[in-house]
Amino acid sequence: MQGEDFLVSTLPIKPQKETNIGMLLAPAIMDFIGSVLGAQKNIGFNIIHSYEHKDMELDGYLNAIHESKIEYDSIFVDKDHDFELLEIVDKMYHDGFLKIKQKEKIRCDCGRVDMIPSSVNNGKIYRLEDGKIICNYCNQACSTYTEKSLVFELTDEVNKPSICPPYLKKEMNSFFQTFNNSDILVSKNRDTGYVLDTLAGPFNIDVDFIWSNYFKLYDNPKQIYIASNHQLFLMLLMSYLAEKTSNKELLFIANPYLDVDLKEAKRQYELRALKEYKQLLLLYNFRWQNKNCKWSSSNTTYLNNISETKLRNLYNTMILSSKELLQTDLPLEELIFKILNEKSNMQNNIKEMKKLYKAGRL
Repeated sequence: MQGEDFLVSTLPIKPQKETNIGMLLAPAIMDFIGSVLGAQKNIGFNIIHSYEHKDMELDGYLNAIHESKIEYDSIFVDKDHDFELLEIVDKMYHDGFLKIKQKEKIRCDCGRVDMIPSSVNNGKIYRLEDGKIICNYCNQACSTYTEKSLVFELTDEVNKPSICPPYLKKEMNSFFQTFNNSDILVSKNRDTGYVLDTLAGPFNIDVDFIWSNYFKLYDNPKQIYIASNHQLFLMLLMSYLAEKTSNKELLFIANPYLDVDLKEAKRQYELRALKEYKQLLLLYNFRWQNKNCKWSSSNTTYLNNISETKLRNLYNTMILSSKELLQTDLPLEELIFKILNEKSNMQNNIKEMKKLYKAGRL
């Protein structure tokens, strides 16, 4: 297993006015897994948005990453690569991966809701009321239209997505069956700021579809992307895109959703400035066998009352013991899960630290 083959990255994160603990989880995992694999570490940012300007929030987020001492080799900001990404979409169209079809669509007056009926569930930008789809921004009921649209076809000619932890395979396979042989809407009726010219006329391209192709900008043949398990559909789409339109192998880490009092967790996170304290505090709080887990203040109590040397030894043990697994013949999915589920478990970590210390390896 060659580390230089790998890119370990977050899926693009949308900066907010205040960076909370939840926004540091994927970067913390990225730093840890990237160190184990000896891989290129990347953090992705999504600041292209038709309705918001995120430049100032990005500066605040990067400052929070710096204060957390999370290490990375590169960052991806979609706004800085929008021309390259639009060229990728243009190539997909000319290579026949994007089709022009007459599609039934659901759209609101302000244009934020703009989708095909098969995509309807309870979403962030709309709600269902009395059988109607109501936009959460203009508060108007959506209407149905049939119009010329640009779509990406999801077909059964691809393998099922590679994902960790393994219990999510069932849910991902369910998505796979639901959307198999269906279309993903690539164009939008509203002005997104990104236009693709075709023989049938210009199309406004969906911003999320544009940056979903950002894995193609990296030469690494194997790429690992990290995000909350609330983003499984995006992972499914990227898996399709990778297999049908590139030679990249993607693996997704969908971390558990962490139920946490953000204000209290931030207080605990800032009790000590040491990188190893902050990394251990976040990694110990995951329960990788569960889709949802709760923040445990007992982890803070333990970590806040041990020496800096012991904190460093614990984190070094986590990395060293994980690296030992690289000598096995485990498939990548299983390898990553064992690293996350076993090596970042606090009790296991303490036991292995004692063994390494006695062996003179710390």
